[in-house]
Amino acid sequence: MSREGIVRAKFGELLKSRDERLPNDGTHPLYSLTIKDGVTPKTERYEREFLVTNKESKKYKVIRTGDLVFNPSNLRWGAIATSFIQFPVLASPIYEVFYPKDDQVLDPYFLGALASSPILMARYLALVEGTLVERTALKKDDFLEIEIEIPPLPEQKKIAEILSGIDQVIASKQSRVRSSQLLKKALITRHIENIEHGTNEAKLGDLLHSIDSGWSPDCLKRPPLSDSEWSILKTTSVTWTGFDQQERKALPSNLSPKEELVVEAGDILITRAGPADRTGVVAYADKKAVNTMISDKIIRLRCDTSTIEPRFLSIFLGTDYAQRQMLKGKVGMASSQTNISQQLLRDMTIRFPPLQEQMRISEIVAELQKTINQIREYIGHTEKLKASISSDLLSGLKRVSI
Repeated sequence: MSREGIVRAKFGELLKSRDERLPNDGTHPLYSLTIKDGVTPKTERYEREFLVTNKESKKYKVIRTGDLVFNPSNLRWGAIATSFIQFPVLASPIYEVFYPKDDQVLDPYFLGALASSPILMARYLALVEGTLVERTALKKDDFLEIEIEIPPLPEQKKIAEILSGIDQVIASKQSRVRSSQLLKKALITRHIENIEHGTNEAKLGDLLHSIDSGWSPDCLKRPPLSDSEWSILKTTSVTWTGFDQQERKALPSNLSPKEELVVEAGDILITRAGPADRTGVVAYADKKAVNTMISDKIIRLRCDTSTIEPRFLSIFLGTDYAQRQMLKGKVGMASSQTNISQQLLRDMTIRFPPLQEQMRISEIVAELQKTINQIREYIGHTEKLKASISSDLLSGLKRVSI
């Protein structure tokens, strides 16, 4: 491997710190640094922007295009990125903001990719200080002492072009996911939450053949080695994107399985205990989970299919109308540990159209969700490809031709 043109230098030799404030010239949106999306507008629930007034603007740091930003407290999770917002933005004063001393030496995109690479993440973790994981932070001076290797500027730009091209593909697919999710939400709102003509109403308990929960023995701390080995589902198997049978733990060989707890096709699974945002999550099992049992933190519903279609009911239970009913009945001393009961579910009010209409709606929503899941799978594969390519290019294991 050729090392020609590779330069070793400390961040402090390549970067200047930016501690700039905007003048009082208007109201500005506030930006934040996220692990997944980098520098992005800070939003409240329902996607409303945080706005900073003239009087408050002096409290916040300025981030300019091409600046490298990191959060000292969350750097261990990957909170570091280059800003590509095409105008100056305001952000938290706790962020550290830097820019290249010489733009003929360092490309901003290459810098962001290198600074967020696994190679450097390991270095950051070795330098963070603090007695608790939640309170560890990387000091600015320690960051600036880190030594990196950089190729010549034309090679940096070529690497940046390759990686940004992959990012554009990922962003395009993510945009399609968001569009599909909005369409799915609109369909559910119109055809399920706002149904009126021919709508029936009943208590959930009257629409079920059975409602039960499972068993949570001490399991092995690994998934089953094959489908022939018995296992217990984790609550993370129940997600808003569907039922994930792979989220399970192997049953110890000295315990006898309970076959009546096996997940069958058509079962509706609901998380009954856990953090507030993980309680009341609903998923539909479209096929049997071989030798896989529900845990006692999962409630299983089996429908009277002559009245209500299971997929339709699982969709309905995820609507705001149904979730509000669950929310009122959640119990727990803290948001980190809440519970819902079987009786709460039995007493919920369910609204539904005739069976044939339920089936039509269910098929449309299922196809949309299938499309969303396929795109997400493609994104996952592309992100793995990017990680592999990044590792080779940013570590210098492979060089690019200019």
